[in-house]
Amino acid sequence: MIHALHSSTNVNWQLTGVLGELAKDHRVIAFDLPGHRRSDKPEKEEAYGQAIIDDIVALLDHLKIQKAHIVGYSIGGMIAVKFMASHPERVKSGLVGGMGWFRAGTPLQKFWERAPGRDRGHVPPAFSRGSPNSP
Repeated sequence: MIHALHSSTNVNWQLTGVLGELAKDHRVIAFDLPGHRRSDKPEKEEAYGQAIIDDIVALLDHLKIQKAHIVGYSIGGMIAVKFMASHPERVKSGLVGGMGWFRAGTPLQKFWERAPGRDRGHVPPAFSRGSPNSP
């Protein structure tokens, strides 16, 4: 389970009860994205984007999980889609919510690239600059 920007596993999945309900019938893995809550907060853009996809692969490998249901919300949905597109052999199913792609060259995509960290220092601005924002 992959949470939203400026959020956490706790906010998106635990406090809402989603994690507890799913855990009744499934093994649930949720993690804080780099730059968020309990995770490291690298300042370099290279720690985000494709590196997050690589981290998910490494986590699945470490846990000896060959295929998983992938769930993402908001930017977590963008990350989930990128993971599913680049590693379809690792995916049983995918569910994304509250997200969409920014078409390359649109004002919204350009705004996203220039957006400063909106979290008053909690999430490094490099996360926004290094995260997947186009297909």
